Amino acid sequence: MEESTNEKEMETYTAINKNNGRTEKRTCRKTENTGWISGKSEWEGLCSIFSVERGVVTKNGKPEETSYYITSLCTSAEKLLETSREHWKIESMHWILDVVFSEDSSAVLSENSLKSLNILRKFALMAHKKYVLSQPRKKAYKTSMFDCLLNDNRL
Repeated sequence: MEESTNEKEMETYTAINKNNGRTEKRTCRKTENTGWISGKSEWEGLCSIFSVERGVVTKNGKPEETSYYITSLCTSAEKLLETSREHWKIESMHWILDVVFSEDSSAVLSENSLKSLNILRKFALMAHKKYVLSQPRKKAYKTSMFDCLLNDNRL
């Protein structure tokens, strides 16, 4: 966000979670002061802009990243942080479907076949996620699925 945006005009919400030996800190900063955005008229319904800073403390270091968003939602920084997390859960599922299952590379042309295969892939992903969560050590989905293909007992 631009330097001239007054800190007092920003609403801030921070969430700290501990998962699997990692400490995750997310901070959402939101402002409804959008007057300085060039081309604002092209974004019908623009209500606010916000950023989400993510930091994870692990045994290997402390990587950080910041993402910026525009939205037509007029809600709290807490709700915007929650909404952005839900968005990434969906995006990660689509990434797995594309990268692990090569869904975008499918040569199937029939719409019914595409829908059926999509349902089967999502079912396989859900079943495999349950399997991965039951294991003592977490593996990458692709590695774990490959192991299942090579070992009938594991499958």
